[in-house]
Amino acid sequence: MFKKITSTQRKINKKNKCKIPAIIYGKKIKNINIYIKNKKIKYGFYKIYYKKKFFKSVLKNIQYNPINNKIIHVDFYKINKKQNILEIPIKIKCKKKTNYILNKTRIKLICKKIPKNIKINLNKYANKNIRINQIKIPKYTKLIKQNIEENPIIISKY
Repeated sequence: MFKKITSTQRKINKKNKCKIPAIIYGKKIKNINIYIKNKKIKYGFYKIYYKKKFFKSVLKNIQYNPINNKIIHVDFYKINKKQNILEIPIKIKCKKKTNYILNKTRIKLICKKIPKNIKINLNKYANKNIRINQIKIPKYTKLIKQNIEENPIIISKY
């Protein structure tokens, strides 16, 4: 589930053309500026090895150069076992045209088991709205309230 990355310390004013600058941040830790070697980085969960320690983290943001589309910076959020709330993407399966209102949701979960996404099959819902409480989520997760509404519409299908 977690991909392993080895990192090295990064000095703020120095640039290294072979490595990607990154940062690890989270609750109750000081920001750690690092370099990572992996050029094929994707959104997901990582174990980052830094100074003889592993940091379980989720990739929060990738910044790209607008001209050559190369990665210029990566942000990692350290997963905290006590504060286990993450945004998980919603993956839609449907043969007909749909309107997506919500493409990710916040869930509370056990940090040892983190789903890559929440899958929703819309083929059985004809001309209906689907609300967040109607989707099946893994047993070890719990949906978190979305802004003002407790039960927002995720998808409107027609």
